[in-house]
Amino acid sequence: MINGLNVSIEKKGVEKVFNNEVAKKWDEKAEYVTYYGIKNPITEEVLSNARNGIKIADIGCGTGKILQKLDNKYLGCNLTGLDISNDMISVAQTRNFSGKNNITLVNNDFMEYDFKDYYDIIIFSYVLHHMDNPIAALKKAKEMLTENGKILFSVPGKKYLSEVFNDDKSIGRFSIEEMDDIVSSAGLYPLKSSRDRFMMSFNSYEMFLKYLQSIGTYQKIMGYSNQSWPTEFSNEILKRFDSTSFITGEYLTYNCENLEKKLRRK
Repeated sequence: MINGLNVSIEKKGVEKVFNNEVAKKWDEKAEYVTYYGIKNPITEEVLSNARNGIKIADIGCGTGKILQKLDNKYLGCNLTGLDISNDMISVAQTRNFSGKNNITLVNNDFMEYDFKDYYDIIIFSYVLHHMDNPIAALKKAKEMLTENGKILFSVPGKKYLSEVFNDDKSIGRFSIEEMDDIVSSAGLYPLKSSRDRFMMSFNSYEMFLKYLQSIGTYQKIMGYSNQSWPTEFSNEILKRFDSTSFITGEYLTYNCENLEKKLRRK
């Protein structure tokens, strides 16, 4: 049930959604949308917490944009990027890395992959809302942390696209209270959390749909089946889109550590 409409869902997997077409355009979302305000808080959080010589895992690394930013700023790090989409990893492999850090790119499902190392920082950049069980994912990541390791993540908040979508569950949106509960259930302690809102405008409904496809929201509504929206549903979204001048973006960003280890250190 999506915004009061019955939609047939056949889930084929996130890896089918983030395909070659999406991967090639991943870094070019700005051609679909005009942003006003802070639009990517997780990148700054990652860069401000990293340092030379540490181990970092970027889960759902996409085309490796954050990995490249880390590679440009720090030295002697072991940087691992994992993504379920082979097409995303293929694009990441074409990036020009500096050679100053050891970089490993892995095409696999995070919940199935057997990591052989521990990490000082584990990143989930706009990934958890695409996972079946965010709590299980964070629990697994927690067991991969070094003694003072941190998990940094960002997810869409309730207000993200709220002008056009009523059913936040169907598009993967979280309230602060829900996210706090997920963090607590995963056995994590939030050292820092923030809510950042920004505004977006689109030149046309077509550009809006391309934006939604580029971030996977269009496909998520259809259970990652890559089917087209039903006509009635699409017409309702178009009507809402036409009735607003701006569309809200909102991210909840967290910096967490293992609660058990924190208590043990005390």
